Amino acid sequence: MPEFSFNEFEGLPSELPDAASIIAQRAVAGFPEYSINTRGVVFGKKGKPLSPWLEKGYPRVGLRNGTGRLRCRYVHVLMLETFVGPKPPGEIARHKNNNPLDPSLLNLEWNTQSVNCLDEVANGTHNNARKTHCPQGHEYTPDNTWVSTQKGKHGRCQRRECKQCRRDRWARRAVDVDG
Repeated sequence: MPEFSFNEFEGLPSELPDAASIIAQRAVAGFPEYSINTRGVVFGKKGKPLSPWLEKGYPRVGLRNGTGRLRCRYVHVLMLETFVGPKPPGEIARHKNNNPLDPSLLNLEWNTQSVNCLDEVANGTHNNARKTHCPQGHEYTPDNTWVSTQKGKHGRCQRRECKQCRRDRWARRAVDVDG
């Protein structure tokens, strides 16, 4: 009788897939006729992918609820509500890579507005962090930048000011007082 060996792993890849390559799909929270996968693709009632549009720079889709009323929702919020759970009070959907066009589950988490702003500053996408010169044209350098910390509505925040403009303003005030 010929010898027979069976290897149950024969023909399978030798390495396990990383988390980014595994795609799961679930019914959308609050819209059971629709589903969404971990890459952020929303599927309609017939299983076809919906075509999102951009609103405020974020992908958005229209879903009909049980009564037939159309509800427009951001894809990144649907993703978190479906795979992570409801939004905790005081938190927002945070894109870890600061790319609003990437609604994949690995890129999203619930977090505070403050953390989101700190990400924008660190990644260079915050409107004020991108500025290299003051409105009068002086360059923001370590020697020419004054930084103050203030209490804002989302906690403590920092504000920067051009030292040259600050000196010019104080000089004008001194002339106004003397003259």
